[in-house]
Amino acid sequence: MTEAEELDGLTRLFLRASDYDVWIYKSKMQRFMGLLNGRPETEAKALLKQINRVVSPKLVTNKEKWEPVVVLIRTALETY
Repeated sequence: MTEAEELDGLTRLFLRASDYDVWIYKSKMQRFMGLLNGRPETEAKALLKQINRVVSPKLVTNKEKWEPVVVLIRTALETY
């Protein structure tokens, strides 16, 4: 699998935002960020914004579960 395919797969998974996949966010975010570093800044930031828009509403239904994920994504956005 190429890095581009891996990034695409993680992006699709993160955009799905399933409650069952929260552990994947936590375990794969570091790798995802590493893959994003190889992308142009505007593309990386756009992906993070898109994921943030999908995941943030989850705080309403289960803040305890999703807050660590949202913090990871927003912290990553701040670095760009």
